[in-house]
Amino acid sequence: MLVSLYVALPALHAAGKDKNPSVSIYCMAYADGLKSVFVKTAAERYESVNLSTANIVEAADALVEDGRILLYGPAGDDGKHPVVANAEVGGIRQPIIVVHPAGKHAELAYDSKAAEADPGKFPPGSFNLVNLSPHPVRIVHEEVNIELDSAGGRIFTPDHAAGESLAVRMDYKTGGNWTLLSSARWPVRNDRRTLVCFQLDPVSKRMNIKSVPLRENSNR
Repeated sequence: MLVSLYVALPALHAAGKDKNPSVSIYCMAYADGLKSVFVKTAAERYESVNLSTANIVEAADALVEDGRILLYGPAGDDGKHPVVANAEVGGIRQPIIVVHPAGKHAELAYDSKAAEADPGKFPPGSFNLVNLSPHPVRIVHEEVNIELDSAGGRIFTPDHAAGESLAVRMDYKTGGNWTLLSSARWPVRNDRRTLVCFQLDPVSKRMNIKSVPLRENSNR
């Protein structure tokens, strides 16, 4: 399971109300020929962001347009930046936009989903579960059974002390049957939170899991 570190950003106003919330981006896999994107910070002002499949990268104070943050590609011959991803952020205070390559015939290069990074909603020791796959997924730990539909998400705060670990089984559903995806032990840490993403690889057609811990900023 891929593990990387990210220093959490300070809490902000809800993205639906704040026209320029600070946004971060995590890239599950690169779309063909598109390893960097642009974030609009004001009318006709764009800031370039290099994507990373190993880390969550801090982008910019992004302009919210009709409840969404748009990611753009390089400007074309006409000087305009085409939209390459489109994430709804209504009700999210501090967005992490998770992107992954869209299907072959999709209009945009990346499918995307915004997850919450505000510590008030996503506290230390918890796991932010994001299902980017077309299949339902299931996370099972002892008596806890969390099912996420396609594009579903949930924050899971286990009732365990820091230093303990969770024996977790992860399944996905196809044709009405659950199939084991992975079994792992998730450490409970009071100095970090963890983003857990599920994705169907568009090339191999295999289900993937990527786990990205967010380490707390001691200066906050």
